[in-house]
Amino acid sequence: QAIHYKRGGQIKQMLDEGLISPEVHQEAKASMRQVYRYANLHRLIEELLELVDAKKLSIVAGEQLSYLTEAQQRDLLAYKPYLNSPTKSKALKALSQGEAIAVIDTSGPSASDGGEENGETADGGGNRSVEVWSIQAVEAILLPKSRPSSTLQSVTHTISEILRQKLNRSSYSVAPQVLEKALDAFIKEHPEYGR
Repeated sequence: QAIHYKRGGQIKQMLDEGLISPEVHQEAKASMRQVYRYANLHRLIEELLELVDAKKLSIVAGEQLSYLTEAQQRDLLAYKPYLNSPTKSKALKALSQGEAIAVIDTSGPSASDGGEENGETADGGGNRSVEVWSIQAVEAILLPKSRPSSTLQSVTHTISEILRQKLNRSSYSVAPQVLEKALDAFIKEHPEYGR
């Protein structure tokens, strides 16, 4: 419905009809597009709306996801840590509307092994195009792509540089505890990286 109210003079009508609250209007009055984004959030399922309220999902990403069906939004609940990306949310919206999405992923099926039957095509170089909503397509968009593994030596060097930049010499003795706590917090939030 927000698209129906394109002119600035119609914002009052949106307020009167309860599509946006006066607080939202005041907070976003500098940007009319922001008002439309807020108005579109009403189409999110409760669990995703809670992520927006908790600031774990941006308004822009939430608005993109609001165009998905309720079933598609429910499919995404298992991927909450990866949803807060306007680019990925935009790709999910396009996929939900049947548009072909290019993904770089060598782990899924390709056109040569039957992927075309699932709405996928491949170019032979690890690039795929998906156009049918599926968990595999969602994962190809959302999940981090595998990168060449770093050697322990290069990781150690990088960590040493970060510690040098962030800590003074007198605090080097607490660096292992700081690093361990930071890694524990990171793995708690991203369990797929832990052992």
